[in-house]
Amino acid sequence: MSHEFELVISPLCQDVSVDGETIKVEIYRGVEDKDWVLEVVDKYGNSTVWDDLFDTDNAAFKEALKTIEDEGIHSLIGSTSQPHKEYAIDSTLQALDGILCSDIAPENAMDASTLEGFFTALVIGPSLVSPSQYTPWIWDMDEGKDEVIYNSMEQMQETMGLFMAVWNHVAESFSSDPSSFEPAYFRAVEWGATEWCEGFLMGTQLFDDSWALLWMKEPKLVTPFLRLGDELGIEMTRKEKNQEKWIHAVPESLVAIHANWLEHRINPATEMPEIPARRGKKVGRNDPCPCGSDKKYKKCCGAPTTIH
Repeated sequence: MSHEFELVISPLCQDVSVDGETIKVEIYRGVEDKDWVLEVVDKYGNSTVWDDLFDTDNAAFKEALKTIEDEGIHSLIGSTSQPHKEYAIDSTLQALDGILCSDIAPENAMDASTLEGFFTALVIGPSLVSPSQYTPWIWDMDEGKDEVIYNSMEQMQETMGLFMAVWNHVAESFSSDPSSFEPAYFRAVEWGATEWCEGFLMGTQLFDDSWALLWMKEPKLVTPFLRLGDELGIEMTRKEKNQEKWIHAVPESLVAIHANWLEHRINPATEMPEIPARRGKKVGRNDPCPCGSDKKYKKCCGAPTTIH
């Protein structure tokens, strides 16, 4: 009997906000299982998993909403167990990197630094992106198709909890004080600025065309990420020997980008974007661009505007 678990994530996963507090509702099952697991993660990374399983993901989601209505959202929010939050998130990234670099992960999976950059773009971006949309790209940066096979249900739950802890760290930082957020590469030398910015750029390219319009309007906002996370930009930075300049320009750009999207951002508590069905083959980031330019898609129509 196999003890490996492939995760199926419900499209109903989303943030729910009530009375100024936000929790993340996660609904998932093993690919060979019929019943769904309901888990709620608060802003501190605390996880509540229901003992009961559910016949459908819709039933699980209704149970989460019923609990919030009957007992209040505060009943699902714990307390921070780590007074020094920077220590907590760094230990989370280390644990997550161990999984992302383990035998269960496909070769082209993100590392922890790339993941934090990726999540940062999704958190501060113009629209809500659900876990069922973004999770495949964590495991397969090129195509978003490779799937991870977990060794156990416990490993699956641990990984999901670590994902949510990183997401909540970013979300809480920008919610309370955007200028206080520091990318992982500022906190430890093991996390690379190149990987972080590559992840951020991925988050701006995959799900919402509004990013490209912002780069056209305010090209200086994307420049630090391109100069650190894009092949052409990295080469320019190397020649000019000004990496430190762009490393320290990233937080300022993040604050400005967050402020730009703030009033346009979808309220995840009231609006959940429809997840479109895939029609035909999706163009991979490393595939030739369909426009016929002979360039890679990520360097042509799938890329932000040119460096300025």
